[in-house]
Amino acid sequence: MPTCEHLDVCGRDALDGHDGKCILHSAKPDKDEETFKKALGKHREGHGDNFQGMVFPSDFDLFSDVTFEKRVDFENATFRGEAKFHNATFRREVDFDEADLEWVSFYCATFEEKAYFTGTAFRKAIFTDATFEKKAFFSRAFRNGDGAEFDEARFNGCKFRGGAKFTAKDEKNRAFSGGKVSFQKVTVPPDADFHFRYADLSRCRFLRTDLQNADFIGVQWCEEVSDDEWTHRTGLYDEVEESHKCSSPDDASDEAVERRRSFGDILWTTIDRMGSPHSPHWTLFEIRRRPEGKWREVERLYRQLKRNYEERGDFPRGGDFHIGEKEARRRSPETSGTLKFLLYTYRALSKYGERALPAVFWLVAAVLSFALLYHLSGATTLATTGEVTYSGALIYSLEATLYPVEPVGFLGFWPQFFSIVQRVVSPVLIALLALALRQRVKR
Repeated sequence: MPTCEHLDVCGRDALDGHDGKCILHSAKPDKDEETFKKALGKHREGHGDNFQGMVFPSDFDLFSDVTFEKRVDFENATFRGEAKFHNATFRREVDFDEADLEWVSFYCATFEEKAYFTGTAFRKAIFTDATFEKKAFFSRAFRNGDGAEFDEARFNGCKFRGGAKFTAKDEKNRAFSGGKVSFQKVTVPPDADFHFRYADLSRCRFLRTDLQNADFIGVQWCEEVSDDEWTHRTGLYDEVEESHKCSSPDDASDEAVERRRSFGDILWTTIDRMGSPHSPHWTLFEIRRRPEGKWREVERLYRQLKRNYEERGDFPRGGDFHIGEKEARRRSPETSGTLKFLLYTYRALSKYGERALPAVFWLVAAVLSFALLYHLSGATTLATTGEVTYSGALIYSLEATLYPVEPVGFLGFWPQFFSIVQRVVSPVLIALLALALRQRVKR
């Protein structure tokens, strides 16, 4: 009788009509599940936990609450349904290299030695509250393409005590591409390696995970955060999710009523309640407070990433995360009205000191506007016999901007008042412009 193509793994005979394979390795979708489970039990008794190349039919839950005392090998194995390893314990190394896992759950599983998931094809993977005592390798895993289709991965509450590596081949074959990922409340010791290389993190959440010591090489961050920005920036998907919560409240009808308030009512309420910590707020800066938001946690993540990238000399990307940090603070319901006003102003003038374009715009606008004010107020000087023309006022405006120490010498109350205001405002705008340029050309 012919033997199975994987004789060195299973030691079984091939079955008729199964392409020269046994019941364990047969890829036929209609193979008998009960026969498969019985054969699997006998295999474990005689050959241990070597499951190389096996094809597990439909949903499979024979490995939950199981303790694997010896090395486990699922290399090139295929799970066609939901595979559960709930509360499983792997006391030796475990190998899922090149395995095809349609839907797998390692909820509360414990990996006491190294875990290998190199080239593993996941569609949906749950590692919630799993513990990795040694390093976990996810090289070329979670890919989308070449016959693999990735949808979702959850590592919430994971403990990577030995570190973890999530790497892809190159930028064209990014890990996590096309799916959602969650690394919330993940624990990684400071001396452990938490490494991401060529990973697509555009739909990845990191709330309550320390990212200051993580390594990010060639990763793709979320670009949805810059939809309403003057210039492009990248950031965290957590910011997008929190924004969606604020823009789609459960009590949409109350929200709609609040949005219909007149601009004048909102403006005067803003002035009246500036600095007040009390709700409800109908102000220019927030429709009302939302204590359910997690903006403080998003702010902390951005601060960690900013330090992470600046320590590695990547100041442009660190600048993006600095903007994200300030945006999260501005949108936090815990931020006072006065600080919100300052943050709004800082944001409008120079994107928190990170973008030169807004500062240039406001500086040019100030020069042109004050020149118009001088002209309309009928400004005169000791050196002129009549009212200054707009072109002359433009020269005086440039002088007040570039050399604000020396008064222009206007006669009359309003021209002098406008000149004082311009000589106060211009140095601030120039300083913001210089700061933004310095941030962009750091070494």
